[in-house]
Amino acid sequence: MSKDKPKISFDDFISLTKQKTNELRKGQHIMNILYSVWEQEYKRLSSVHYYDRTDIDCFYNDNLIPNTLEHLEEIWKY
Repeated sequence: MSKDKPKISFDDFISLTKQKTNELRKGQHIMNILYSVWEQEYKRLSSVHYYDRTDIDCFYNDNLIPNTLEHLEEIWKY
């Protein structure tokens, strides 16, 4: 499998994000799971310069979670 493809389906990703731990905010949790299943997209999302958007990285701002998930759903190809 290519390094630039997710390791799981989007539905499986969403299931993992719902298994939140108490140690992290939800945005941090989502981004950490993204890193573990699709590292390249994590790096793109966390780089303001790649997508030229500042509203899709929810690591530091839980209010951006809907934007993050919408973006991922649009581009996810497993």
